Amino acid sequence: MATALGINIDAVTVRDDPIRHYGVARNIPGDLIEVTTDEGHWCFIPDLSGFDPLWTWLMLGECPECHAPQVPVVRVATLADLGEYYLGQASDPHGKPASTAPGDSDPGHHRYCPRACPDTETVPTANTGRGMQP
Repeated sequence: MATALGINIDAVTVRDDPIRHYGVARNIPGDLIEVTTDEGHWCFIPDLSGFDPLWTWLMLGECPECHAPQVPVVRVATLADLGEYYLGQASDPHGKPASTAPGDSDPGHHRYCPRACPDTETVPTANTGRGMQP
């Protein structure tokens, strides 16, 4: 990720994602990738929808409908993708606007959001991992 964004590797931290879990029993935490530079702080998750999840990521941001703070808002492979997003020109590979494409059905949405997973019942808290009603 540091190479793709043209930043120092020390600016990237990877930790367990408190919201997204994978595996048959959903007991394996996903990766939450945090990038912190003098210009700001951004969070990403691997894009598992592509052929190679090591080369694209989903940047997290606020859902425009439920205002959940960390749902995928744009697919990123290079620094140019971030520039397009901030200029309002980004779209996913299928031509959908970035604000509606990658975040649909993400467990980070509040359960009442029309973009939420059908089985989203709770939103995990970062400190306990237990669910709480949003």
